[in-house]
Amino acid sequence: MEAILTKKLTKIYSEKVVALNDFSFAVSEGTVYGLLGGKGAGKTTLVKLLSSLEKPTSGECTVLNWNPMKAPEQIHQSCGVLTQTAGLYKQMTGLENLLFFGGVSGLKRAECGERATELMRELDILPLRDQKVWRYTTSEAQRLSLARALMHRPRVLLLDEPVSGLDSDTASAVLNLISGIVQNEGMTVLLCTRFPQEAEVLCEKFGVLSHGCLIADGNLNTLSEKAGCWPRAVLRIPEEDHLQDWTLQEDGFWGRKIQNESEMPEILREMVAKGHDIYEARVIKPTLTNIYKSLLGGMTECTKDGQ
Repeated sequence: MEAILTKKLTKIYSEKVVALNDFSFAVSEGTVYGLLGGKGAGKTTLVKLLSSLEKPTSGECTVLNWNPMKAPEQIHQSCGVLTQTAGLYKQMTGLENLLFFGGVSGLKRAECGERATELMRELDILPLRDQKVWRYTTSEAQRLSLARALMHRPRVLLLDEPVSGLDSDTASAVLNLISGIVQNEGMTVLLCTRFPQEAEVLCEKFGVLSHGCLIADGNLNTLSEKAGCWPRAVLRIPEEDHLQDWTLQEDGFWGRKIQNESEMPEILREMVAKGHDIYEARVIKPTLTNIYKSLLGGMTECTKDGQ
């Protein structure tokens, strides 16, 4: 089943600002999908359309087979949304916030209390349960906001720049927490971010959004092929040695593009058979950051066809 599905989804604002243009993609139930795009690419607009906060200009979108415009109540009960802004009541305590949002989602008070305690413990903010939210640090408030999004055990979690503004250590900790909870509760996740390294931590499938258009979609290998980014075999050999059809890199290693790391054993056998001493050998795979930059037309450290 497709948990999230869009077909030619388009959103045009006033003054002919096209936020999304014929956007079509599918996220299977249980998948953690990372949608990459810079500021203004259309990520936030997509989250708003999926969560019934905005109406599309044309095209279709469904979440768990529900049309957000026709079934907003079902969408709110089945989806959790976390954005880069916490979306909490600062004059209320952390626990009061969770009890309130849990109640709005239809949970009974006793169940709200149990779920709030469970999530605050898991997110390491239980000692702050009776503290006013305005006293929370940015990291603590974002963890509380994540707990709010998870209170009603949503089947789909929509994350829009969830760790924006956090330092790298804190962002990594929050992403690890999200990963653990998602695995434990088996939900579908759409992570919208402009940072590929965030998506690479959480996601198994990816899309690249540019100026409202989806320009690539698939797993890391699929995107790597589309971008023309390939793994590299790198070898360290004696300084006086030379390898034909290999490139001597600045770090002193010899490198060559390969199609797959499974080629490496045969490469090493050939090198040894030709009398080369191999001091070190490894495969360097293109990262999602390499692939993302290449797809957007930027410079990349990966090997590209014809270069």
